[in-house]
Amino acid sequence: MLRNFLESHILSLKTQGIILILCVLLSNTILAQSGSVLLWNFDGYCIDFTSGEPIVKTIGSEYDKTRWYVDTEGNLRLIFKDGIIYDDSFKEIKYDNYPIKCSFFVPVPGNSKIIYAIGYEGYFQIDLEKKEIISDVTKIVFINSFPLFVRHPNGTDIWMIHYDHSSIVKYLITAEGISYMGEQAIFDDVIYETFLQISLSKDCNYFIATAPRTSYTAPVYYYGTFDRSTATFTVTRKYSDTNVIKCMAVGISPNNELLIVVNNRQKGNGAVYQMEEYPINNGIPDFTKYTVIPTPEKNGGPYVLSDFLYGPDGKLYASLGSTLKEVGVIETDADGKTKYSTIVKLNKYQRFFPSCPGTWFSEPHDPCITNPPTAQFNNAHVCYGDQSPLSIELSGTPPFTIEYTIDEKSEKVENITDNHFNLSASGNYRLTKVSTLQCPQGGKIGAQAEAVIEKPLKKLIIKQQQ
Repeated sequence: MLRNFLESHILSLKTQGIILILCVLLSNTILAQSGSVLLWNFDGYCIDFTSGEPIVKTIGSEYDKTRWYVDTEGNLRLIFKDGIIYDDSFKEIKYDNYPIKCSFFVPVPGNSKIIYAIGYEGYFQIDLEKKEIISDVTKIVFINSFPLFVRHPNGTDIWMIHYDHSSIVKYLITAEGISYMGEQAIFDDVIYETFLQISLSKDCNYFIATAPRTSYTAPVYYYGTFDRSTATFTVTRKYSDTNVIKCMAVGISPNNELLIVVNNRQKGNGAVYQMEEYPINNGIPDFTKYTVIPTPEKNGGPYVLSDFLYGPDGKLYASLGSTLKEVGVIETDADGKTKYSTIVKLNKYQRFFPSCPGTWFSEPHDPCITNPPTAQFNNAHVCYGDQSPLSIELSGTPPFTIEYTIDEKSEKVENITDNHFNLSASGNYRLTKVSTLQCPQGGKIGAQAEAVIEKPLKKLIIKQQQ
Protein backbone atom coordinates (compact mmCIF):
# COMPACT_ATOMS: atom_id res chain seq x y z
CA MET A 1 0.00 0.00 0.00
CA LEU A 2 1.23 3.48 -0.83
CA ARG A 3 0.38 4.80 2.59
CA ASN A 4 2.67 2.27 4.25
CA PHE A 5 5.35 3.09 1.69
CA LEU A 6 4.99 6.77 2.43
CA GLU A 7 5.24 6.28 6.18
CA SER A 8 8.84 5.17 5.68
CA HIS A 9 9.65 7.89 3.15
CA ILE A 10 8.45 11.08 4.84
CA LEU A 11 10.02 14.41 4.04
CA SER A 12 8.72 16.52 6.89
CA LEU A 13 8.91 20.02 5.53
CA LYS A 14 7.07 21.11 8.65
CA THR A 15 10.29 20.77 10.58
CA GLN A 16 11.72 23.39 8.24
CA GLY A 17 8.73 25.69 8.64
CA ILE A 18 7.34 24.58 5.27
CA ILE A 19 4.12 22.86 4.38
CA LEU A 20 3.53 22.12 0.71
CA ILE A 21 -0.06 22.17 -0.43
CA LEU A 22 -0.83 21.14 -3.98
CA CYS A 23 -4.35 20.23 -4.85
CA VAL A 24 -7.10 20.43 -7.35
CA LEU A 25 -9.68 23.16 -6.94
CA LEU A 26 -11.45 22.18 -3.74
CA SER A 27 -13.87 23.61 -1.21
CA ASN A 28 -13.11 25.29 2.11
CA THR A 29 -12.70 22.31 4.41
CA ILE A 30 -11.05 19.03 3.70
CA LEU A 31 -13.25 17.36 6.31
CA ALA A 32 -16.32 18.07 4.18
CA GLN A 33 -14.81 16.23 1.24
CA SER A 34 -14.75 12.53 0.54
CA GLY A 35 -11.60 10.49 1.02
CA SER A 36 -10.98 10.66 -2.74
CA VAL A 37 -9.24 14.01 -2.30
CA LEU A 38 -6.92 13.05 0.53
CA LEU A 39 -3.83 12.15 -1.56
CA TRP A 40 -2.17 14.01 -4.44
CA ASN A 41 1.09 13.46 -6.26
CA PHE A 42 3.34 16.02 -7.88
CA ASP A 43 7.04 16.21 -8.77
CA GLY A 44 8.20 13.40 -6.52
CA TYR A 45 5.96 14.32 -3.59
CA CYS A 46 2.72 13.00 -2.15
CA ILE A 47 0.60 15.49 -0.24
CA ASP A 48 -1.32 13.51 2.36
CA PHE A 49 -4.40 15.00 4.07
CA THR A 50 -5.51 11.82 5.83
CA SER A 51 -4.62 13.25 9.24
CA GLY A 52 -6.57 16.43 8.49
CA GLU A 53 -3.37 18.44 8.00
CA PRO A 54 -1.32 18.44 4.78
CA ILE A 55 1.92 16.51 5.15
CA VAL A 56 4.47 16.28 2.35
CA LYS A 57 6.04 12.87 1.77
CA THR A 58 8.58 11.77 -0.78
CA ILE A 59 7.62 8.99 -3.16
CA GLY A 60 9.71 6.77 -5.39
CA SER A 61 10.47 7.42 -9.03
CA GLU A 62 7.97 4.73 -10.02
CA TYR A 63 5.25 7.26 -9.19
CA ASP A 64 6.63 9.93 -11.55
CA LYS A 65 4.06 11.19 -14.06
CA THR A 66 1.35 8.91 -12.73
CA ARG A 67 -2.33 9.57 -12.26
CA TRP A 68 -4.17 8.09 -9.32
CA TYR A 69 -7.59 7.10 -8.12
CA VAL A 70 -8.03 7.44 -4.36
CA ASP A 71 -11.15 5.80 -2.90
CA THR A 72 -13.67 7.29 -0.49
CA GLU A 73 -11.62 6.08 2.47
CA GLY A 74 -8.47 7.87 1.30
CA ASN A 75 -6.65 4.77 0.00
CA LEU A 76 -4.76 4.73 -3.29
CA ARG A 77 -6.48 2.11 -5.48
CA LEU A 78 -5.53 2.74 -9.13
CA ILE A 79 -2.38 4.06 -10.84
CA PHE A 80 -2.06 5.02 -14.49
CA LYS A 81 1.42 5.21 -16.00
CA ASP A 82 2.81 4.90 -19.53
CA GLY A 83 -0.42 3.51 -20.94
CA ILE A 84 -0.90 0.85 -18.24
CA ILE A 85 -3.32 0.75 -15.30
CA TYR A 86 -2.06 -0.79 -12.06
CA ASP A 87 -3.62 -1.53 -8.68
CA ASP A 88 -2.21 -0.07 -5.46
CA SER A 89 0.52 -2.74 -5.38
CA PHE A 90 1.64 -1.82 -8.90
CA LYS A 91 0.20 -5.05 -10.27
CA GLU A 92 -1.06 -4.53 -13.80
CA ILE A 93 -4.79 -4.68 -14.40
CA LYS A 94 -4.65 -6.42 -17.76
CA TYR A 95 -6.92 -5.66 -20.66
CA ASP A 96 -6.20 -5.88 -24.36
CA ASN A 97 -7.95 -2.80 -25.64
CA TYR A 98 -8.11 0.00 -23.11
CA PRO A 99 -7.17 3.58 -24.06
CA ILE A 100 -3.47 4.20 -23.59
CA LYS A 101 -3.01 7.94 -24.11
CA CYS A 102 -4.32 10.00 -21.15
CA SER A 103 -6.48 8.50 -18.46
CA PHE A 104 -8.69 9.99 -15.80
CA PHE A 105 -10.45 8.00 -13.12
CA VAL A 106 -13.99 9.06 -12.20
CA PRO A 107 -16.25 7.06 -9.88
CA VAL A 108 -19.53 6.04 -11.46
CA PRO A 109 -22.08 8.50 -10.02
CA GLY A 110 -23.86 6.77 -7.16
CA ASN A 111 -21.45 3.82 -7.06
CA SER A 112 -17.94 4.45 -5.77
CA LYS A 113 -17.02 0.76 -6.19
CA ILE A 114 -17.10 1.03 -10.00
CA ILE A 115 -14.73 3.47 -11.73
CA TYR A 116 -14.83 5.01 -15.19
CA ALA A 117 -11.36 5.04 -16.78
CA ILE A 118 -11.44 7.76 -19.44
CA GLY A 119 -8.92 8.11 -22.25
CA TYR A 120 -8.56 9.63 -25.69
CA GLU A 121 -10.18 6.64 -27.37
CA GLY A 122 -13.10 6.13 -25.02
CA TYR A 123 -13.95 4.85 -21.56
CA PHE A 124 -14.59 1.60 -19.73
CA GLN A 125 -15.37 0.40 -16.22
CA ILE A 126 -13.12 -1.04 -13.51
CA ASP A 127 -14.42 -2.98 -10.50
CA LEU A 128 -12.32 -1.78 -7.56
CA GLU A 129 -12.95 -4.83 -5.39
CA LYS A 130 -12.28 -7.42 -8.10
CA LYS A 131 -9.49 -5.31 -9.66
CA GLU A 132 -10.89 -6.20 -13.07
CA ILE A 133 -12.04 -4.45 -16.23
CA ILE A 134 -15.77 -5.20 -16.40
CA SER A 135 -16.85 -3.53 -19.65
CA ASP A 136 -15.79 -3.00 -23.22
CA VAL A 137 -14.54 0.39 -24.42
CA THR A 138 -17.26 2.87 -25.30
CA LYS A 139 -15.95 5.25 -27.94
CA ILE A 140 -15.93 9.01 -27.36
CA VAL A 141 -13.96 11.77 -29.07
CA PHE A 142 -11.69 13.30 -26.45
CA ILE A 143 -8.52 15.16 -27.38
CA ASN A 144 -7.49 17.43 -24.51
CA SER A 145 -5.06 16.46 -21.76
CA PHE A 146 -6.39 19.07 -19.29
CA PRO A 147 -10.18 18.93 -19.18
CA LEU A 148 -12.40 20.54 -16.59
CA PHE A 149 -14.45 18.21 -14.39
CA VAL A 150 -17.31 19.99 -12.63
CA ARG A 151 -20.11 18.64 -10.49
CA HIS A 152 -23.64 19.03 -11.82
CA PRO A 153 -25.98 20.84 -9.38
CA ASN A 154 -27.84 17.56 -8.82
CA GLY A 155 -24.82 16.55 -6.74
CA THR A 156 -24.38 13.24 -8.52
CA ASP A 157 -23.53 13.71 -12.19
CA ILE A 158 -20.30 15.29 -13.43
CA TRP A 159 -19.56 17.56 -16.38
CA MET A 160 -16.45 16.78 -18.42
CA ILE A 161 -15.49 19.82 -20.50
CA HIS A 162 -12.63 20.17 -22.95
CA TYR A 163 -11.51 22.44 -25.78
CA ASP A 164 -10.93 21.17 -29.31
CA HIS A 165 -9.29 24.15 -31.10
CA SER A 166 -12.58 25.90 -31.90
CA SER A 167 -15.29 25.07 -29.35
CA ILE A 168 -15.93 24.00 -25.79
CA VAL A 169 -17.10 20.38 -25.94
CA LYS A 170 -19.38 19.10 -23.18
CA TYR A 171 -19.94 15.59 -21.88
CA LEU A 172 -22.11 14.54 -18.93
CA ILE A 173 -20.94 11.63 -16.79
CA THR A 174 -23.84 9.68 -15.26
CA ALA A 175 -24.42 6.19 -13.89
CA GLU A 176 -25.57 5.14 -17.36
CA GLY A 177 -22.43 6.30 -19.14
CA ILE A 178 -20.79 9.39 -20.65
CA SER A 179 -22.96 11.35 -23.08
CA TYR A 180 -22.03 14.05 -25.58
CA MET A 181 -24.03 17.18 -24.68
CA GLY A 182 -23.04 19.61 -27.43
CA GLU A 183 -20.50 22.33 -28.12
CA GLN A 184 -20.16 26.04 -27.53
CA ALA A 185 -17.91 28.54 -29.35
CA ILE A 186 -16.85 31.38 -27.03
CA PHE A 187 -13.50 32.51 -28.49
CA ASP A 188 -12.89 34.79 -31.45
CA ASP A 189 -10.19 32.68 -33.07
CA VAL A 190 -9.11 29.08 -33.38
CA ILE A 191 -6.70 28.37 -30.53
CA TYR A 192 -4.19 25.61 -30.07
CA GLU A 193 -5.37 23.90 -26.88
CA THR A 194 -2.05 24.01 -25.03
CA PHE A 195 -2.13 27.81 -25.24
CA LEU A 196 -5.60 28.03 -23.72
CA GLN A 197 -5.98 28.88 -20.05
CA ILE A 198 -9.45 28.54 -18.53
CA SER A 199 -10.31 28.50 -14.83
CA LEU A 200 -13.50 28.53 -12.82
CA SER A 201 -14.04 30.45 -9.62
CA LYS A 202 -14.18 28.49 -6.40
CA ASP A 203 -17.99 28.65 -6.34
CA CYS A 204 -18.18 27.81 -10.07
CA ASN A 205 -20.24 30.92 -10.83
CA TYR A 206 -17.54 32.66 -12.90
CA PHE A 207 -14.78 31.81 -15.33
CA ILE A 208 -11.67 33.45 -16.75
CA ALA A 209 -10.01 32.32 -19.96
CA THR A 210 -7.18 33.69 -22.05
CA ALA A 211 -5.46 32.82 -25.27
CA PRO A 212 -3.24 34.61 -27.78
CA ARG A 213 -4.70 35.85 -31.01
CA THR A 214 -3.92 33.96 -34.17
CA SER A 215 -1.07 36.41 -34.84
CA TYR A 216 0.15 35.99 -31.22
CA THR A 217 0.49 39.78 -30.91
CA ALA A 218 -1.37 39.97 -27.61
CA PRO A 219 -3.51 37.70 -25.45
CA VAL A 220 -7.26 38.14 -25.21
CA TYR A 221 -8.93 37.78 -21.79
CA TYR A 222 -12.47 36.42 -21.62
CA TYR A 223 -14.40 36.76 -18.37
CA GLY A 224 -17.97 35.80 -17.59
CA THR A 225 -20.44 33.54 -15.82
CA PHE A 226 -20.73 29.77 -15.78
CA ASP A 227 -23.97 27.82 -15.44
CA ARG A 228 -23.39 24.42 -13.83
CA SER A 229 -26.86 23.21 -14.86
CA THR A 230 -26.02 23.43 -18.56
CA ALA A 231 -22.20 23.90 -18.52
CA THR A 232 -22.74 27.16 -20.43
CA PHE A 233 -20.12 29.92 -20.54
CA THR A 234 -21.42 33.49 -20.98
CA VAL A 235 -18.79 36.15 -21.77
CA THR A 236 -19.48 39.44 -19.97
CA ARG A 237 -16.10 41.15 -20.46
CA LYS A 238 -13.40 40.85 -23.12
CA TYR A 239 -10.08 42.68 -23.13
CA SER A 240 -6.72 42.67 -24.92
CA ASP A 241 -3.51 44.23 -23.57
CA THR A 242 -0.91 44.93 -26.25
CA ASN A 243 1.83 45.24 -23.60
CA VAL A 244 1.38 41.61 -22.60
CA ILE A 245 3.42 39.20 -24.68
CA LYS A 246 2.06 35.96 -23.26
CA CYS A 247 -0.24 35.00 -20.42
CA MET A 248 0.96 32.08 -18.30
CA ALA A 249 -1.96 31.53 -15.91
CA VAL A 250 -5.31 32.98 -14.88
CA GLY A 251 -7.31 32.53 -11.69
CA ILE A 252 -9.97 34.11 -9.50
CA SER A 253 -9.56 34.84 -5.80
CA PRO A 254 -11.69 32.69 -3.48
CA ASN A 255 -13.95 35.65 -2.64
CA ASN A 256 -14.41 36.55 -6.35
CA GLU A 257 -13.05 40.06 -5.73
CA LEU A 258 -9.73 39.78 -7.61
CA LEU A 259 -8.53 38.38 -10.89
CA ILE A 260 -5.01 36.92 -10.53
CA VAL A 261 -2.91 36.64 -13.68
CA VAL A 262 0.67 35.59 -14.42
CA ASN A 263 1.88 37.53 -17.44
CA ASN A 264 5.03 37.81 -19.53
CA ARG A 265 4.81 41.58 -19.88
CA GLN A 266 6.78 44.00 -22.03
CA LYS A 267 9.14 46.08 -19.87
CA GLY A 268 11.48 48.54 -21.54
CA ASN A 269 13.47 46.72 -24.18
CA GLY A 270 12.81 43.36 -22.55
CA ALA A 271 10.12 41.46 -20.74
CA VAL A 272 9.35 40.40 -17.18
CA TYR A 273 7.50 37.40 -15.80
CA GLN A 274 5.19 38.78 -13.10
CA MET A 275 2.00 38.14 -11.16
CA GLU A 276 -0.72 40.78 -11.38
CA GLU A 277 -4.09 41.39 -9.72
CA TYR A 278 -7.10 43.14 -11.24
CA PRO A 279 -10.08 44.34 -9.17
CA ILE A 280 -13.49 42.78 -9.82
CA ASN A 281 -16.41 45.12 -9.17
CA ASN A 282 -20.01 43.89 -9.34
CA GLY A 283 -18.88 40.79 -11.18
CA ILE A 284 -16.85 42.67 -13.82
CA PRO A 285 -13.01 42.86 -13.76
CA ASP A 286 -11.33 46.18 -14.50
CA PHE A 287 -8.51 45.23 -16.88
CA THR A 288 -7.28 48.85 -17.06
CA LYS A 289 -6.06 48.74 -13.44
CA TYR A 290 -3.62 46.19 -12.21
CA THR A 291 -1.26 45.89 -9.27
CA VAL A 292 1.89 43.80 -9.35
CA ILE A 293 2.05 41.12 -6.66
CA PRO A 294 5.79 40.95 -5.84
CA THR A 295 7.37 37.65 -6.86
CA PRO A 296 10.91 36.65 -7.84
CA GLU A 297 11.32 38.40 -11.18
CA LYS A 298 12.66 36.37 -14.07
CA ASN A 299 13.21 37.30 -17.67
CA GLY A 300 10.50 36.08 -19.98
CA GLY A 301 11.53 32.72 -21.36
CA PRO A 302 10.08 29.74 -23.17
CA TYR A 303 6.29 29.59 -22.97
CA VAL A 304 5.25 27.21 -20.18
CA LEU A 305 1.80 27.21 -18.61
CA SER A 306 1.24 27.54 -14.89
CA ASP A 307 -1.68 26.65 -12.64
CA PHE A 308 -3.74 28.33 -9.94
CA LEU A 309 -5.14 25.91 -7.39
CA TYR A 310 -7.61 26.35 -4.54
CA GLY A 311 -6.37 24.88 -1.27
CA PRO A 312 -8.57 23.12 1.27
CA ASP A 313 -7.89 26.02 3.63
CA GLY A 314 -9.63 28.39 1.22
CA LYS A 315 -6.41 30.04 0.01
CA LEU A 316 -5.23 30.31 -3.58
CA TYR A 317 -2.00 28.56 -4.52
CA ALA A 318 0.17 29.01 -7.60
CA SER A 319 2.15 26.27 -9.27
CA LEU A 320 4.50 28.28 -11.44
CA GLY A 321 6.40 27.04 -14.48
CA SER A 322 8.90 28.62 -16.87
CA THR A 323 12.13 29.54 -15.06
CA LEU A 324 10.59 29.73 -11.56
CA LYS A 325 9.68 26.07 -10.95
CA GLU A 326 8.03 26.67 -7.59
CA VAL A 327 4.83 26.58 -5.59
CA GLY A 328 3.57 29.52 -3.56
CA VAL A 329 0.55 30.82 -1.71
CA ILE A 330 -1.43 33.98 -2.44
CA GLU A 331 -3.05 35.60 0.58
CA THR A 332 -3.89 38.95 2.15
CA ASP A 333 -1.48 40.47 4.69
CA ALA A 334 -2.32 42.52 7.81
CA ASP A 335 -2.48 45.72 5.71
CA GLY A 336 -5.02 44.21 3.33
CA LYS A 337 -2.52 43.84 0.49
CA THR A 338 -2.18 40.72 -1.61
CA LYS A 339 1.12 38.93 -1.11
CA TYR A 340 2.80 35.91 -2.66
CA SER A 341 5.06 33.62 -0.64
CA THR A 342 7.22 30.84 -2.07
CA ILE A 343 6.48 27.53 -0.36
CA VAL A 344 8.80 25.14 -2.13
CA LYS A 345 11.16 25.04 -5.08
CA LEU A 346 10.56 22.11 -7.39
CA ASN A 347 13.25 20.00 -9.02
CA LYS A 348 11.43 20.27 -12.31
CA TYR A 349 8.21 21.65 -13.63
CA GLN A 350 5.37 19.75 -15.18
CA ARG A 351 1.70 20.54 -15.55
CA PHE A 352 -0.23 19.27 -12.57
CA PHE A 353 -2.20 16.14 -13.43
CA PRO A 354 -5.07 16.09 -10.92
CA SER A 355 -6.01 12.63 -9.76
CA CYS A 356 -9.50 13.07 -8.43
CA PRO A 357 -11.93 14.64 -10.91
CA GLY A 358 -15.47 14.78 -9.68
CA THR A 359 -14.40 16.66 -6.56
CA TRP A 360 -12.91 19.55 -8.52
CA PHE A 361 -14.08 23.10 -8.17
CA SER A 362 -17.14 22.77 -5.98
CA GLU A 363 -18.42 21.24 -2.80
CA PRO A 364 -20.56 18.28 -3.84
CA HIS A 365 -24.16 18.24 -2.68
CA ASP A 366 -23.73 14.87 -1.02
CA PRO A 367 -27.04 12.96 -1.01
CA CYS A 368 -25.90 11.36 2.25
CA ILE A 369 -25.99 14.86 3.76
CA THR A 370 -28.83 16.55 1.90
CA ASN A 371 -31.20 13.57 1.66
CA PRO A 372 -29.85 10.60 3.59
CA PRO A 373 -31.85 7.36 3.61
CA THR A 374 -33.27 6.46 7.01
CA ALA A 375 -34.56 3.26 8.57
CA GLN A 376 -36.23 2.32 11.84
CA PHE A 377 -38.75 -0.17 13.17
CA ASN A 378 -42.41 0.81 13.41
CA ASN A 379 -42.69 -0.96 16.75
CA ALA A 380 -40.51 -2.31 19.50
CA HIS A 381 -42.50 -5.44 20.31
CA VAL A 382 -45.04 -7.54 18.43
CA CYS A 383 -46.41 -11.01 18.90
CA TYR A 384 -45.85 -13.73 16.35
CA GLY A 385 -48.62 -13.67 13.75
CA ASP A 386 -49.91 -10.28 14.90
CA GLN A 387 -52.23 -8.55 12.42
CA SER A 388 -49.90 -5.52 12.62
CA PRO A 389 -46.56 -7.05 11.60
CA LEU A 390 -43.15 -5.69 12.49
CA SER A 391 -42.01 -3.40 9.68
CA ILE A 392 -38.83 -1.51 8.83
CA GLU A 393 -39.92 1.97 7.75
CA LEU A 394 -37.68 3.57 5.09
CA SER A 395 -37.25 7.08 3.72
CA GLY A 396 -35.09 8.42 0.90
CA THR A 397 -34.70 7.50 -2.75
CA PRO A 398 -35.25 3.78 -3.50
CA PRO A 399 -34.09 1.15 -4.17
CA PHE A 400 -32.93 0.52 -0.58
CA THR A 401 -30.53 -2.01 0.88
CA ILE A 402 -30.98 -2.84 4.55
CA GLU A 403 -28.75 -4.78 6.91
CA TYR A 404 -29.84 -6.08 10.28
CA THR A 405 -29.26 -8.85 12.77
CA ILE A 406 -31.76 -11.36 14.10
CA ASP A 407 -30.61 -13.13 17.23
CA GLU A 408 -27.13 -11.77 16.38
CA LYS A 409 -27.13 -13.38 12.93
CA SER A 410 -26.46 -10.89 10.12
CA GLU A 411 -28.95 -10.49 7.29
CA LYS A 412 -28.99 -8.27 4.19
CA VAL A 413 -31.88 -7.45 1.86
CA GLU A 414 -31.31 -5.56 -1.42
CA ASN A 415 -33.44 -3.82 -4.06
CA ILE A 416 -36.32 -2.79 -1.79
CA THR A 417 -38.53 -0.44 -3.81
CA ASP A 418 -41.22 0.24 -1.14
CA ASN A 419 -40.91 2.50 1.88
CA HIS A 420 -41.43 -0.39 4.26
CA PHE A 421 -40.22 -3.97 4.62
CA ASN A 422 -42.14 -6.47 6.72
CA LEU A 423 -40.51 -9.09 8.93
CA SER A 424 -42.15 -12.30 10.06
CA ALA A 425 -39.60 -14.57 11.74
CA SER A 426 -39.55 -14.48 15.52
CA GLY A 427 -36.42 -13.19 17.22
CA ASN A 428 -34.52 -10.14 18.48
CA TYR A 429 -33.82 -7.64 15.70
CA ARG A 430 -31.31 -4.80 15.42
CA LEU A 431 -30.92 -2.49 12.41
CA THR A 432 -27.28 -1.90 11.41
CA LYS A 433 -27.29 -0.09 8.03
CA VAL A 434 -29.50 1.41 5.34
CA SER A 435 -28.08 2.48 1.97
CA THR A 436 -29.13 3.50 -1.54
CA LEU A 437 -27.42 3.83 -4.92
CA GLN A 438 -26.89 7.53 -4.18
CA CYS A 439 -25.64 6.83 -0.68
CA PRO A 440 -23.73 3.52 -0.72
CA GLN A 441 -21.83 4.38 2.46
CA GLY A 442 -25.05 4.36 4.45
CA GLY A 443 -27.63 6.73 5.87
CA LYS A 444 -29.19 7.11 9.31
CA ILE A 445 -30.69 4.53 11.65
CA GLY A 446 -33.58 6.03 13.56
CA ALA A 447 -34.25 5.97 17.29
CA GLN A 448 -36.24 2.73 17.06
CA ALA A 449 -33.31 0.52 16.04
CA GLU A 450 -34.23 -2.63 17.97
CA ALA A 451 -37.38 -4.74 18.08
CA VAL A 452 -38.65 -8.16 19.06
CA ILE A 453 -41.09 -10.61 17.50
CA GLU A 454 -42.17 -12.95 20.25
CA LYS A 455 -41.93 -16.66 19.55
CA PRO A 456 -45.23 -18.39 18.74
CA LEU A 457 -47.01 -19.97 21.71
CA LYS A 458 -46.95 -23.71 21.86
CA LYS A 459 -50.32 -25.42 21.68
CA LEU A 460 -51.63 -26.55 25.03
CA ILE A 461 -53.18 -29.99 24.67
CA ILE A 462 -55.24 -31.24 27.61
CA LYS A 463 -55.79 -34.95 27.56
CA GLN A 464 -58.69 -36.41 29.39
CA GLN A 465 -57.57 -38.88 32.01
CA GLN A 466 -58.83 -42.37 31.26
